[in-house]
Amino acid sequence: MSALNISGFIWGIADDVLRDVYVRGKYRDVILPMTVIRRLDAVLEPTKDAVLRMKERLDDAGVTNQDAALRQASGEAFYNTSQFRLRDLTSRGRQQQLRADFEAYLDGFSPNVQEVLEKFKFRNQIPTLVEADALGFLLEKFLDRSINLSPRPVLNSDGSVRLEGLDNHAMGTVFEEKLLCDLSRAGQAHGQVSLYGGTKDGLSLDDVKNYPILLPPLDQQTAIVEYLDRALTDTDAAIARVRRQIELVEEYPTRVITDVVTGKLDVREAAAQLPDEDPMEEDGPLVNGFDEGGQDAEEEPAIAEEVTA
Repeated sequence: MSALNISGFIWGIADDVLRDVYVRGKYRDVILPMTVIRRLDAVLEPTKDAVLRMKERLDDAGVTNQDAALRQASGEAFYNTSQFRLRDLTSRGRQQQLRADFEAYLDGFSPNVQEVLEKFKFRNQIPTLVEADALGFLLEKFLDRSINLSPRPVLNSDGSVRLEGLDNHAMGTVFEEKLLCDLSRAGQAHGQVSLYGGTKDGLSLDDVKNYPILLPPLDQQTAIVEYLDRALTDTDAAIARVRRQIELVEEYPTRVITDVVTGKLDVREAAAQLPDEDPMEEDGPLVNGFDEGGQDAEEEPAIAEEVTA
């Protein structure tokens, strides 16, 4: 599904869930922040367990400044330490329990995400959604398996791609289309009603000049731009790290062979310094360039330099 189709699907959620709860001009107060939340939830899903394990270890060790370690565990510039994923909340039968768990989920986000949520003022909408018995329905719609807000593709059982991943550029397109759609709908609603309360068959130039131009509040616009800037910066940095790691891995065998041939590396001495067990089996697989203990995978090719020294 393309970014444009995803945008249309999301505004369909607004019509399905919010029609009897909000006027159309207020749909964005729910739809925009929920789109951001679902995107973050999808990005963090693969490393959720690693973050929870890191959080437990830090708490047990009495570490208070946990932000850097938790970012490293998530592999992103943000994280969520709640016990929930969005999908976990859809099984809640009672609205008050759902509200408590959803608020706990939001509270688990890192401080930089909290700033975004505060600018959206999204928590102010939760009582309205709960009172209208709409929060659970809203979450189910955003978790619909026919759309994918994750940067990773959704695969079929045979390994073929069912839904393409949504990169940061495509995600920005989704936001742009939603804002334009919001403006279009608001303009249509305004144009249908004249000052006398009736339906206008035609619109004059003066009517068009008097259209209200509806935009998100400035703080919400700022929050959207800041989020996209951070996401793109983090992606560029991650790509650079991966490319550097690939270069080091490709270079490492050549360096070792050269050192052995030239006599700079004593094979027997180097072998004696190797651990008896594979450290990867003990520490677990690499996650986004780091092992579960927090060791940067880029440091591994430095073994030859230590031996030759």
